[in-house]
Amino acid sequence: MTAAFLDTPQDTLNATKPVDDLAWVRSELVYERMAEMSPSYKIEPILYTSATHNAAGTQWTFTLNPRAKFANGEEVEGSDVLATLAADQGQDSTQTLTMIDLKKSTASGKTIHFVLSAPTADLPFDFAMSPFVVLPHGKGSTNPATMNGSGPYKVVQFVPGERSVLERRSDYWDGDKRGMAKKIVLIGVADPSARMRALLSHQVDLAGNVNLSDAATDADKSSVALHKSVSPESMDLILNAKIAPFNNVKVRQAFRLAVNRTQLASVALSGIGKPGNDVWGAGFPGYDKSLPQRAQNIAQAKKLLAEAGRSHVSFTVYAPADGGPLTEGTLLIAQQVKAAGFDMTVKQLSEAQYDGEAQEWTSWQGVAFSLGYPFETTAPFFYEPGAPYYFGIGSSAFASTFNEALATFSAAKKQQLLDSLQKQLWETGSDVLWGLAPIVIASNPDVVGLNQIADYNYPDLTNVYVK
Repeated sequence: MTAAFLDTPQDTLNATKPVDDLAWVRSELVYERMAEMSPSYKIEPILYTSATHNAAGTQWTFTLNPRAKFANGEEVEGSDVLATLAADQGQDSTQTLTMIDLKKSTASGKTIHFVLSAPTADLPFDFAMSPFVVLPHGKGSTNPATMNGSGPYKVVQFVPGERSVLERRSDYWDGDKRGMAKKIVLIGVADPSARMRALLSHQVDLAGNVNLSDAATDADKSSVALHKSVSPESMDLILNAKIAPFNNVKVRQAFRLAVNRTQLASVALSGIGKPGNDVWGAGFPGYDKSLPQRAQNIAQAKKLLAEAGRSHVSFTVYAPADGGPLTEGTLLIAQQVKAAGFDMTVKQLSEAQYDGEAQEWTSWQGVAFSLGYPFETTAPFFYEPGAPYYFGIGSSAFASTFNEALATFSAAKKQQLLDSLQKQLWETGSDVLWGLAPIVIASNPDVVGLNQIADYNYPDLTNVYVK
């Protein structure tokens, strides 16, 4: 099977720091997650067989699969998990796992005793929603010949920014339960429209994350099968509340009211998506469905801007120069908000620049960004001081309520607490989350197994193959 994904020249085999979509996909073929989520949001363990906790949710004990082994025959042990968590500190793969106290957690053989700095009622969920993979002794390799994963595939060829060739391991510890294709060739194609063209010209069997406009155009072609993610990706324009002009809440509120989300969904999302409502996690468990849909109101936007002592606001935001719906929507927003007094300049960056400067995002006045995960998975990235993408929204009190929600074993109380936080963000936050759209993977009709995948951001292709 040949599949095309976004790849960049900066790609390496370093599994602790994947830099693009292809790198994440390759990582999950060679190494393995502790667990993954099914399309029905059921946790499916991969490397562990049981997980228990104390009454407070401050200590968890995981038992790893007794058969799990790395390619060199060594057992996958608890020490490997803890070592990888330590190696991945500060990376996106462990941001939802920062409550694990690595100084106090211990491992013995196949048993891991996690001690948490903040209680959680569902540590397996946090593992399943994280792209965290386990490395032997916490160390990966940048040499295909010495990569030692527990997954069903090995890398036999690697050309950064161009291709990765993987072959099925005959000695995979879980037999034929995972790893359906004998060979997988991952082709790097930066432009999403070019990925679709590669599929249509039979150069690849599968094209990851294609443009919605291309999906709409080619939906009726017999040579194309479209696979839509179960839950949508959220299209966001993040306003930086740490710096002017958006450190004034009335300016943020005015801007949000200047945006026409209905038009954005129709135009930028090619009719496949629908309007967003300024809070992450729509379409996932835990989302507050009671929030009223925000609509454009230019008169009220001007009023709020006047109350902020402004009649005109100029600022610059950044977006990827990929021609996709996120950027198309951002450019359309720049036109929409002029009527309310906003002069918004959109600077487009190459994919390498955009991803490479992610740590600089919080110094910009605004940045376009998309993501498809539940609110409780997304929040740790944004809404507390010290978060990797902290734009000035959220506080220690916010974090305290969020941690209380994660710690409760009562589903009703957890939802009540999450709802209270989402209401805060809806009223005074900095997210202009304007659209919701499925992530679309296109394939030839003979490709099967994609319906088993929940996470289309970085799809696990181990059970995908050409029949």
